[in-house]
Amino acid sequence: MFDAVAWWLAVEVVGLVSLPLTFLLFRRLPDAGYAFTKPLGLLLGGYAFWLALSLHLLPNRPGSVVLVFLAVAAASCLVARRLQVEMLAALRQRWTVILALEAVFTIAFFVAAYLRSFLPEIGGTEQPMDFMLLNTASRSRFYPPADAWLSGSGVSYYYFGYVIQAMLGKLAAVPTSVAYNLGLAGTAALAATAAFGLAYNLVSLGRRVGATLALAVGGAGALLLTVLGNLEGVLEFAAANGVGSAAFFSS
Repeated sequence: MFDAVAWWLAVEVVGLVSLPLTFLLFRRLPDAGYAFTKPLGLLLGGYAFWLALSLHLLPNRPGSVVLVFLAVAAASCLVARRLQVEMLAALRQRWTVILALEAVFTIAFFVAAYLRSFLPEIGGTEQPMDFMLLNTASRSRFYPPADAWLSGSGVSYYYFGYVIQAMLGKLAAVPTSVAYNLGLAGTAALAATAAFGLAYNLVSLGRRVGATLALAVGGAGALLLTVLGNLEGVLEFAAANGVGSAAFFSS
């Protein structure tokens, strides 16, 4: 539980650091871009981290991650100084959707982490390969990460997603075995939050609707993506608990 809270807190800090930059880009949206603060912060920080390691400007260690996000924070402060009044007014006006977005992210993350805790093993399908790439992204001194399959070479594979998860693992101070599972939960939570924000913004832009209906549509968007978009888990759960006939599951 402590590791999950540390991961959640790390993502929240990343979102807070990137809030002014997100507002600068998306302030004309009905939610002022708040739904995208965390993904944008991770993308900006992850790219800066990757670039610094690729150019051998910084080594791959927790202090380097902190330095990268301090740089992002410095850029955010410059934007915040120029847009402070407008940004604070926009956030005050949109406190309802901001609370909803934070609730969606938090609930989705801890529910996903709880479900993953029933099967935390990293041993099926391509999971061992994923875990290897996460480890090399976390442990290689510089980038490209060392290729575990070809000694002396760099990874010839798209690995940016592993860089982001390894970076978060360093921020949350968790081992890669924990970061792997929390990264899955965090990805689900970020997807749910982005889907909520996208649906909320679209319905608010397309026609004049009340706040309650817009929030309901946002919630539906999050559920459609994360739950109803793939019902295999429901069927697997039913089969494991003897719900339904053998003929149904074999058809």
